[in-house]
Amino acid sequence: MEPKAIDFGIPATEFWVMTFGEIMSQIESNQRKREIELKEKAMFDYKSAQLNMYAFNDPSKMPTAEKHYPFLVDKEIKKIEQPEPDLEDWQSDKSLMMQQAMQIKATRERRKRIGGD
Repeated sequence: MEPKAIDFGIPATEFWVMTFGEIMSQIESNQRKREIELKEKAMFDYKSAQLNMYAFNDPSKMPTAEKHYPFLVDKEIKKIEQPEPDLEDWQSDKSLMMQQAMQIKATRERRKRIGGD
């Protein structure tokens, strides 16, 4: 049983000092840690694939590292910093909306002239 216990992460120097219950608890704990590590790695690989997709297809829409990996932002800093509305985005949205409204208005006027003639 010693070789199997060592394979599961129990130091050889401590194996003979531990009881069977302690050995089993340590093996189960090490196994849970390994499963968590594998899940984290799988998630990291998936997120990396998503970022590669952004970078390859549409780099302008690629999210920041902090947005894609929220755990990178310190919780204390996150509480202090309140996201300010981006005025440039608001202004560009407004100008786009105005252009669309003018196009709709022009289309309605053309239809009135065509239908009225």
